[in-house]
Amino acid sequence: MDKNRRQRYANHIRTLWLHSKHEVDDLEFGWEGRFHAKLTSLSFPILRDLSISTYPWSEEDHYAPIRNPIPYSQPLMKTLRILDLQGPGGVVICDEFLLALSSQSKNLEKLDVCIFLILSPPLSKLWPEPIESMSSEAFLNLSRMPLLLELEIPVIQGVWTEGLELGAFTALQNLDCQIDSCGLERILNLVPRLHKLSIRAMAKATDILSIIARAKLVWLAELKVTPCARTKISVHDLFSIADNVADMKYFHIRPVYTRDVDQAVIDGLDDTKLLALAQRLPKLRAFRLLFGGSILTDRSLISLVTQCPELDFCWLSATVDYQKLIKEAPLGTFTNLENLKIWEPDGNGAKKIEINDLQSMVKALTKLMPKLAFPDFPAHPDLSLSLEEAVSGRRSFDGEV
Repeated sequence: MDKNRRQRYANHIRTLWLHSKHEVDDLEFGWEGRFHAKLTSLSFPILRDLSISTYPWSEEDHYAPIRNPIPYSQPLMKTLRILDLQGPGGVVICDEFLLALSSQSKNLEKLDVCIFLILSPPLSKLWPEPIESMSSEAFLNLSRMPLLLELEIPVIQGVWTEGLELGAFTALQNLDCQIDSCGLERILNLVPRLHKLSIRAMAKATDILSIIARAKLVWLAELKVTPCARTKISVHDLFSIADNVADMKYFHIRPVYTRDVDQAVIDGLDDTKLLALAQRLPKLRAFRLLFGGSILTDRSLISLVTQCPELDFCWLSATVDYQKLIKEAPLGTFTNLENLKIWEPDGNGAKKIEINDLQSMVKALTKLMPKLAFPDFPAHPDLSLSLEEAVSGRRSFDGEV
């Protein structure tokens, strides 16, 4: 195709996705070499969304690293609003690139840097990889982008936040990262209008929930927190977070499960306090509270669906007597619930459901929960399997939030 014809197409492109696959030139010279000359010779006057990906399309594909995105991406930056960089650890997010981005992409609204390290083939684990080549100066330049609404980045080092100025991240509404306590506190002091906050606590950052509670994020609609091991969460911090917000719809606290002694715990949370928490979140649609040492029961589950009538997703650490639940929960209580996971604190010691009661229990639960499509009760695998078979026709998505 001649250059003039390519330019006619480029004039109408709003979204551009560059994806690498295994080729000899890719492995020897970097796959971007195939695009560099062509991209730099074209202009993209209305380009808004650029995605650069090195994920494979199949298990046979090799990963070709993005070695230097600057030469071919620089001509595309001026009109960008969304930039998405993805890859298995080969993406170079260097100072030079971020400085160029901050100086040329004044209209950028979303930066999503998704970089993963593959630990073993076939793929079994994914872990965020620290962006070691990024410096405080580069991060500060990101913070000065006036229209940046969303920042999704694997790790924000605390040292990067030390020089943040008043007015940093002035438009930021969505933050997704792993971070330490000091770094999070500095950022939250500057961005009180966050709508979505997804935080993975670094090791020893055991006060993440307290920091969020003190921040008074009144606009927050979605909160996802992964505490670090051995975090002791105060129930009063949960109350403070709920009291601060006006319209919370997603409330997720999901520790990383390692050994029992390492699990995060919520100090003082019982059925009565869970009811008080639910009463503070009447517009909740998704609730995930998984933690060690739970003393919650089926009363907490009933409290959640009663106080939060729009709730359609619930993962809860609790000990549930399903026969009691069926008897005590009135019809209409679980009207909207589609996804339910009950993680019992002592799965091996859970009361076994007799097989001759199983079918009647499945029938009663499907009647009680008319929209249930994704049941998961690890302590009761027979009940889970029978329920899954009974409600399989209701599924329209993958069940994860």
